Amino acid sequence: MAQHNAGRLRILDSLGNVLMTLDGEGAVLQLGSQEVLAFEAGDARLKIGGQGIEGHLAVLDEAGHSALLFDASTATLYIGTQGNEGDLIIRDEMSRNALRFDASSAALYVGAIGNEGDIYVCNDAGETTFHVDGNEGDLAIRHPHTGLMREVLKFDASQAALSIGSHGKDGEVAVYDRFGEARIRLDGSSGRLHVQGADCAELFNLAPGSLSDAGTLMVIDIEECLKPCAAPYDRRVAGVLSASPGITLGSNSGVPLALAGRVACKVDASYAPVEVGDLLTTSPTLGHAMKATDASLAFGAVIGKALRPLPAGQALIPILVALQ
Repeated sequence: MAQHNAGRLRILDSLGNVLMTLDGEGAVLQLGSQEVLAFEAGDARLKIGGQGIEGHLAVLDEAGHSALLFDASTATLYIGTQGNEGDLIIRDEMSRNALRFDASSAALYVGAIGNEGDIYVCNDAGETTFHVDGNEGDLAIRHPHTGLMREVLKFDASQAALSIGSHGKDGEVAVYDRFGEARIRLDGSSGRLHVQGADCAELFNLAPGSLSDAGTLMVIDIEECLKPCAAPYDRRVAGVLSASPGITLGSNSGVPLALAGRVACKVDASYAPVEVGDLLTTSPTLGHAMKATDASLAFGAVIGKALRPLPAGQALIPILVALQ
């Protein structure tokens, strides 16, 4: 009977150190005496690194740069190098690019023709908190409440509808300015819309040659244009130019004219001292209001009521716009 003996090949350096071992019994290729690199044929496994020595795997491009590098010390995979961007592609069983990360544009693409892509983000309990449906284009954000995952935000692409809030969770929408201050807030618990400004304005065009600033009392001129008032008890009175209206109606051109609410208005008290609650009308002073003292002339010419007294002189004071 023939006897089977496993073969082993060792390559030594000039000092007798083992540089490479080929073990026929285990079909193992080993480099170095500490097994810093070994290939085990039985498990089809390549091992890089050993005790006290970290393993790195580098694939170089034609310029000698590490186009792919796996750093075992940080368990990090790097793809791409200087002058050679790295992309990551994962294909499905039909060889379609089901997931692709394009490094040049820092863009992640999920899904392919015939294989829609979804994105799921789960919490530490394995529950889906964020879901993007690649086929429908829907977005859902969930939050646990009373043991159930509730959709607190959902965008339905088929209806172009955004829903915020859910059972047990009031929805709220806030819009901030560049200083971090909430300028607009929609409160789902009360159904109220809160805006920073205190008046409702509409955009109008100015009459040719008319120059006006915020607080100017305006009257109607030709062709629905506005100009500053210049006569007492003018029934063409329209409103007050607003500096920062809470709600603006109309197109994107023109000046905002406050039609209702609280707004600062130029007032001239030289005609009569103004007290809180006094009715105000147009005055001969350009763009200024005055106290309405003649009831017979005031009808149809009142712009609103004074919210602050003005004993004498001219000043900007808050008024409540209410055309009468």
